[in-house]
Order: sequence, then C-alpha cells, then structure tokens
Amino acid sequence: LVEKAIIEDGQQYLEELQMDAYGKPIEPHNSVMTDDRDSDTTTKGRAKSTTQHHSWKGEAYKDMPKGRSLSKPSLNDEGEDRRPKFVSNHTHYSTTDRDARVSVKPGKPRQLNYSMQTAVDIGSHVITNIEAHRADRRDSECLAGVLTNTINNLEQQGLAVEEIACDTGYSSSKALQACVDLGITAYIPNFGQYKPFREGFVFDETHDRYTCTAKGVHLPYKKTYGDKKGYFKKQYRSSSKDCGHCPLRTSCIGGRADYKKIEDTVDKHLYDQMHRRLTTPYARRMKKLRQATVEPVLGSLINFGGTRRIWARGLSSANKFMLGAAIAYNLKKWLNYVEPKRKTAIVAMKKTTKGLGRWLLMLESFTKCYNRKSVYHFTS
Repeated sequence: LVEKAIIEDGQQYLEELQMDAYGKPIEPHNSVMTDDRDSDTTTKGRAKSTTQHHSWKGEAYKDMPKGRSLSKPSLNDEGEDRRPKFVSNHTHYSTTDRDARVSVKPGKPRQLNYSMQTAVDIGSHVITNIEAHRADRRDSECLAGVLTNTINNLEQQGLAVEEIACDTGYSSSKALQACVDLGITAYIPNFGQYKPFREGFVFDETHDRYTCTAKGVHLPYKKTYGDKKGYFKKQYRSSSKDCGHCPLRTSCIGGRADYKKIEDTVDKHLYDQMHRRLTTPYARRMKKLRQATVEPVLGSLINFGGTRRIWARGLSSANKFMLGAAIAYNLKKWLNYVEPKRKTAIVAMKKTTKGLGRWLLMLESFTKCYNRKSVYHFTS
C-alpha cells in the first residue's frame, strides 16, 4: 500500500508539471518531448541486426575470462551478466542529438561523435571543403559526396580537381567508381583483404578464368552472387574430375572439398588498376605529400580549431560549426601569407659602336653576375 501511494503521488506530481498556470496541459515541444524512440516503429532489418549483435556478444563473452573469483557469482540477482556491455549504436543512442552516432576506432573511447570530412589543397594547405557526416558511416561512403562538393567549390574560382590522395579508409568499389566517373586520378591504398594475385594460379582476362600453374587445370567463371553483407562476387570453380586425383589436392583445397573455388569481387578491375598505379614513384611522392599536408591540418582543427568537441546539436548545426573552424583556419593562413620579395636592378646601358655580338656577350655576363646574387627580377 505504501508503494502504491508513492507511485500515485509521483503520477500526480508529473501531471501537475505538465499543466500551465491556468490549469491547461502544456503542448509538447517538437524537438525534445516528442523526440522519443519509444514511439518509433522498429524495422525488421534493425531488429534483426540488433538480435545478431547481441548473439555475437554472447558468443564473444562465452570464452572470455570472467574477471572475478569463482566464489563470487558472475550473474546478478536477475540472472544477467554483471559485466558491462559494449557501447554501440545497437544498444545506445542520444536522447538530445538524434544525429550523433557511436564511433568505433582502435585506441579511442566509444562515444557519440560526428565524422569530419576535409579536403585540403596540397600546394597551399588551404581547406577547400569541409562537411559533417554521421559517425557510423565509413569514410569510403562519404568520398563521393565530398568530391562533388569540393568540385563545386573550386569551380567558382575557375579551378578543377585532377588528382586526389586519400588513406586506406576511403578504399571501396563505390569510391573508386566515383573517381572514375568524375574523371579524377585517385591514389588510395587498397584495403588489407585485397589480393593482387592468387598463389599458384594465373588469371586469363580473355577467357575470364583462372589457370592452375602446376597442372594446367582451368577454373572457369560459374556465377555471380551476393553474400550476406550485400557484396557481389564472381565465383570461379574447377571440376571435381580435375582435382579429385591431384597430388596437391590436400594442400590446395583441403581434405573435404572436391574442387577448387576462387572468389573475387565484381569490381576487382578497379582495385587492380589502383594497385598498379600505387607502384609508381609518383604515387609514393603523393603519399608523403598527403601525410605532410592533410594530417597537420586535421590536427590543427582538432587541437587549435575547437573541433575536438562539437558545441551544437544536429547534423546541420555540426556542419556549420565545422565550417566556422575551417574559415578561421583559412583566414589565419592567408593573413600569415607573405609574398616573396623581389629585388629589382636598373642599369643604363652605354651606347657603343661595336657589333651586336659584343653587346649580347656583355648582357650575358651581366646576367650571370646578378644571378649569383639571387636577383629575382631584372629590368633594363
């Protein structure tokens, strides 16, 4: 009875808080009080993803040390695991900023963040584009939009984007295809799972098949299918008759399978083209330029530009916040810009009755003399 009375008093107090001075109910605010995920409709895809995430955590926790002595139970009174759960977008969300997302990065805490995508000119270190994205998006998913906005910004000044240099996080089939469609030469290292060649096999582009270098067995193209993650792959498979009695069968395909199978992404030609491009000396110079240009700019924006924490709510406001930091950075860059001083030398040439050849020799000797003294501009 006491608990019931306390609950009723709390309910009455809550109703009084929702009434104005005239006893009328207060209309809820659109951005705060009605912004509740309890009223949202959970889609089947999100429910399935959340269920798979919890199942994965259960399997991951099963073989992990409990972190407590055997005399103390690892479960609480309600039968739940005492260990804290991982903070992720499957289990946590912000009640005040619906656009903020939990970002996962090795060595960094799991917290609500925004992704800051920045384009920097290598020659002048000037920020040509900056925009905010949700932190749960990969860098490769943002590259196409960043390139389009950067091109639009530079077109206003009569400039064009010809080459870009990015890190491995921007490597994906869609990102590489976007660079091809925009006519941009990209220098993006391929991700770690990329294999430029298959050991013991040679690919024949003419017949679209792999060939075993040991026995000469062909692995023709069989089908194209989509895996569980939504990626489309091409499958090349040999015949069980060719691999059944091969002496290398155990080391090549194992003891259970009857045939050799090789799978490649349908966009492997884009990764192969990028792999060949990155082997050139010019690509190595571009990598050093990127490390010496983009990384210091990001460090300046985070440590000195006030973008370590976004003092705004919402994706649009976060984008404005980043734009302000980029404008301040560019203004500081231009105010500190000093044009190289030029030394001007004015000399009156004497009239001479000698030939033209002698006059040219005198002029050449005069030019060499002043070049040794670092003369940038000469006027006669």
